[in-house]
Amino acid sequence: MICRLRGSGSKPADAFAGMMTVVVGAGGLVLYPDWPDRPNRWAIWLTKRDKDIAADRLERTGRLSPSPVTWRTMKRVLLNPMTYMMICIYVGMLIAPSGNTCAWLARMIRSRSLAHCRLQPLAQVAHQPGRQ
Repeated sequence: MICRLRGSGSKPADAFAGMMTVVVGAGGLVLYPDWPDRPNRWAIWLTKRDKDIAADRLERTGRLSPSPVTWRTMKRVLLNPMTYMMICIYVGMLIAPSGNTCAWLARMIRSRSLAHCRLQPLAQVAHQPGRQ
């Protein structure tokens, strides 16, 4: 039903989706327990027994609590090409299903800021008279 709304009718649906995102995100502050040795102080539902069970499972699998993020870690992440490849893949997965991958470019070309550029479609440039 939301997909069939057009024009101003879709704005309430977008607002509702945005509000639900904020509610779920705020709920994550309470629901996400973090690591057993450094539990989230807002996860009041997490008992001492739950923490002990989680710590035991992590110990059996050989996993440790992660080290804190430092400037050196950030530099390593920003210099890793895999970071930018994953960003491109993620953005592509968001844009491709819409089937309108260049709509933002068309809007930008039609806007007043680029009106002076007089961009022509490639087909018109290729078929100009006297052009070989």
